[in-house]
Formats: sequence, C-alpha cells, structure tokens
Amino acid sequence: MNIYMYRNVLYMEVSDIRKFLTDFYNKDFPREFVIINNGILFYRKLINTFDEAYDKYWNLNGMSNIYMSVNSVREITNQEFSRIYMDFDDEIEPQNANKEALMVRNYVKNKYGGDPLLLYSGNKGSNIYIFMKPMNLQSYKETMRYFFDSLRNELDLKYLDYSSCGDYMRVSRIPYSINVNGGNLCSYIEEINMI
Repeated sequence: MNIYMYRNVLYMEVSDIRKFLTDFYNKDFPREFVIINNGILFYRKLINTFDEAYDKYWNLNGMSNIYMSVNSVREITNQEFSRIYMDFDDEIEPQNANKEALMVRNYVKNKYGGDPLLLYSGNKGSNIYIFMKPMNLQSYKETMRYFFDSLRNELDLKYLDYSSCGDYMRVSRIPYSINVNGGNLCSYIEEINMI
C-alpha cells in the first residue's frame, strides 16, 4: 500500500482506496447510498453491490457530499451489528472535536482492545468506527445510548454528537471522499497530526 502525507493528512493511491473501501464495507451489500448537498437530501437509494457503490463514489466524489449506510441491510434485518459509529463536531474549533475523538479512540482501544478507526470528516470534526465481532442487539438504541452515556460521563465529553447514537439506519461520509462543504478529504488521521 502506498501511503503518503500532504498537509498533515495521509493519502492513498487510487487502487489502495478501492481496497480500503472494500475492506471497510466488507462487501456487505445492499447498503444505502446517499447524496446530501447544502444540507438537503438529494438522493437516497439502495445499492446492491460494492462495484455499483464504488462507481458512484468515483463519479460523484468532489462534486457532492456522498454517504453510505453504516450498517448493511443484512445487519439491520438480523439485528446483528459489527461496528459502532461515533461523530464528534465543533463548528468553531474543529481541533477540539478531533482531540476529543482521539481521546475516545485511545480509551476504547486500551479498555476494550481492537483498533478503532479515526477519520477526519473533512470539515468540522472527526468520526470513529469501532469494529467488533457481530453482536445480536435486539435493543440496539438502548445499548448504544448506554455506551455513549458511559463514555460521556467517564470522559466528560463535550463534542460527541448524539444524533448518531442508536440510529441503525445512520449514514456516514464515505472515507476518502471530499467534503464539499469544507473542501477537504475525509481521511484517516494519525495521532501525531491531532496534537
């Protein structure tokens, strides 16, 4: 994998982005593909294959804000989830949200193991994906609310966006897509770039 740094952001070659996205979504389709422009839902459609999603990513990246559902239709139908999505935002000082997200990432990594993925959203904050073995959660919303509340209370969180809490239909910005609001790439963040 060829990774290089430009303006404190890690970038990948196009072929590596395809591999990253394949691994990230586990080829677990169908999923919803969403376009939101100027805060308005423009397009929301079920995409059946990774190739179809990647074609849309390639053709629309940089022209529109593009998102994909965090959970697949299979996960939602079976109530069996393999990731937790968290969003951290600060409209005035995005670095505050980024530092808090890094703190949460490290806390989760040290307490529960694994390697949560930390992504810069491309505008006003960061996102964390906590990957886990698939868990059957009949009360997904309540479980996520308990987890978010526990983290918020234990770590005194100020920038955690609760709108993502317990929303199993949640969409998130596709990694390595351009946030057209901020003009920046939604990309992997290394700890050194956060401080």
